[in-house]
Amino acid sequence: MKMPDKKTSSCPYFSNNSDCLMITGGLYLPLPEQIKMFCQSSSFHKCHQYISGCEKISNSASLIEVEKINRRRYRRIQERLHLTLRDCSANPDGRLLDVPASTVDIGMGGLMFKSTRRIAPDTELMFVLDNNELFDSRLDGRGVVRWSAPDDKNPDFFLAGLSFSDNSSKQAVGRGLWSKHNYIS
Repeated sequence: MKMPDKKTSSCPYFSNNSDCLMITGGLYLPLPEQIKMFCQSSSFHKCHQYISGCEKISNSASLIEVEKINRRRYRRIQERLHLTLRDCSANPDGRLLDVPASTVDIGMGGLMFKSTRRIAPDTELMFVLDNNELFDSRLDGRGVVRWSAPDDKNPDFFLAGLSFSDNSSKQAVGRGLWSKHNYIS
């Protein structure tokens, strides 16, 4: 079972809509008392929904490389998806980057992508994931490049880590991972 770190003061699977991201195939709305007692407190690890969700995470741990679990806040799965990127550092509407890109892995906190051009850390991007099987519909979101490095396996490519900056992307990815892989990030 995933144990919360001491810095976490509320459940990472409690959404702004007051629903539980541990639940799929239905809707679970915690009662106000449960929200106060578990979802918005450091006692969230005692919640039945959290405990059963963590058991499901443990059962699907074979999808994840062990070293990635240890250094990332959210679990990720390897998934190659076409990615369209727009640079919105200078323009809020974003300038289309004419760069072929695809995801390497994806989780609730962000994604790693591969492209033919290095994109500098702290670059704000808008992204689109469409024509994929992970999400039922196209996913539009925003994020910030946290790191960028040459791909050791192929010198013609660069790898970069994109951290989601909007909650709707985090929630959509969490639901997509659960519904397609029976897995929570």
